[in-house]
Amino acid sequence: MDRSAFRQTIQVNEMLEDLMETESSDVLMIDYLSVISPSEQASFLWKQILESRRRHYDWLRSVYYQLNGRWPEVDQEIFRRPSSYEEGLTTQLTRTERRKLHMQSLMNQMLYASVYFSQSLQIIYNQLLYEELLLRHLRRF
Repeated sequence: MDRSAFRQTIQVNEMLEDLMETESSDVLMIDYLSVISPSEQASFLWKQILESRRRHYDWLRSVYYQLNGRWPEVDQEIFRRPSSYEEGLTTQLTRTERRKLHMQSLMNQMLYASVYFSQSLQIIYNQLLYEELLLRHLRRF
């Protein structure tokens, strides 16, 4: 493997690991927000986001495994309960936007990778778009 390919692999691994380090805190926060949400409809939407986010992390782990032949070992960010429902919603919107930018960068890095990687990253990105749509809808409650 030449140096540029090696550097690219390291960059891709770091980007994937960065995306995965918020898994625990995301899952806990989304679940928490579903419990304190102002209505049953909002709670239902949070549960849809939680389901999507879990699939999202499963896909990230799968891509990482396919690239490295081992499962990722990532230090998890500590869950911090938001001071309000609104703060939690804003945090999730901000994280989703950051994740979308991160995924776009990752997709550009893997532009010429196999079809599997390209399609997997596109699936993850589409899930982020879906989550963002639901989060924006939650602003209306």
